[in-house]
Amino acid sequence: MIRLSRAVALSTLLLAAGLRAAAQESTSTDMTKMSVDEGDLSPILAALPEAKPIAVKFDCQPASGRPPVQLGDAVVCVAELQHVPADIYEPPAVLSWGDGWQQLSLETARSEGDPCVMRLRVVLQAVALGRVPVPPLTLMVKGPDGARRFSLPPTELAVEGIIDPARTDVELREPEVKLPLRWVDRRWPLLVPVGLLAIWLVLRWLRRRRHRVVPAPVLAPAPEALARFDQLRASNAAATGQQQALHFALSETVRRYLHRRFAIDALECTTDELLLQLQQRQTPVPGLDREALAAFLRTADLVKFANLAPDAAACDAAIAAARAVVTSAETAAVAEEKSSKKNKLEKSKDDVAGDRPAGGAS
Repeated sequence: MIRLSRAVALSTLLLAAGLRAAAQESTSTDMTKMSVDEGDLSPILAALPEAKPIAVKFDCQPASGRPPVQLGDAVVCVAELQHVPADIYEPPAVLSWGDGWQQLSLETARSEGDPCVMRLRVVLQAVALGRVPVPPLTLMVKGPDGARRFSLPPTELAVEGIIDPARTDVELREPEVKLPLRWVDRRWPLLVPVGLLAIWLVLRWLRRRRHRVVPAPVLAPAPEALARFDQLRASNAAATGQQQALHFALSETVRRYLHRRFAIDALECTTDELLLQLQQRQTPVPGLDREALAAFLRTADLVKFANLAPDAAACDAAIAAARAVVTSAETAAVAEEKSSKKNKLEKSKDDVAGDRPAGGAS
């Protein structure tokens, strides 16, 4: 009997627990259905009285701030309710926005005061095209007056596609499969300018090699001056009226010879300054006839600066005088150099003979 009574009691407890769980599951199913499908409110939620807040503001706008809404864009819905401090407005735990929207985030905030302000911010993403309705959101209201409900007004937004359906020039392509890049593929933008620079350097080297100018051999001072005199004689300056240019060239040639051969500053000085420099020179120029040089330079100055127009015979005489100055100085300079070399050679031989020991010395 004791065992039978215990079994009956245990069965009664299990039956009561099962009924309680069934009742809770039924209530949860009704609340979930009420929250999931706002267009088909459950009889329990529909039977609740409607709450009346003091003021309501509700608006849905694209997150970018620029209409229209395109497929995949975010839409921000903001609700602001002013109500008495004793009431509490809360959204359901589970929300469904139909086939046209996907919820990204939900934020609520309550500001205490009289009246209190309840702020609701929902971010939705458009996943359907056309005129997509935003289902009404029903809030649960708790307060001294008992459980109530309040539904935000429904709205509707136009959602457009990213590509205009009226366009016929749009071609849908399969996505390209990107293969892993090799070293050359990643650095070809750098290799192109390097290659172009190398080609340019090679072409420049070939061009310079092809057009290389061989410098003319530099003549000694005396051969250079004598060659210049021959060119001036062949120019026939008197017949072409170029007497002044001829004397400028003769004077410059003689001065250049003195500068190169004897290191005399004769290019940038006047005739008087040059003659004074030769007079004060410690080492006189061998074979240089200063009187003949002075006569030649003064005659050339008259033609260059006094507009004297000599005839052909005078021009030939000026060329001969310039040649005589150079030839005389060069002949003496060469003879002196030979004599100096001969003296140095004999002196070196004498020095070697003096350093050599006598034949009988051991």
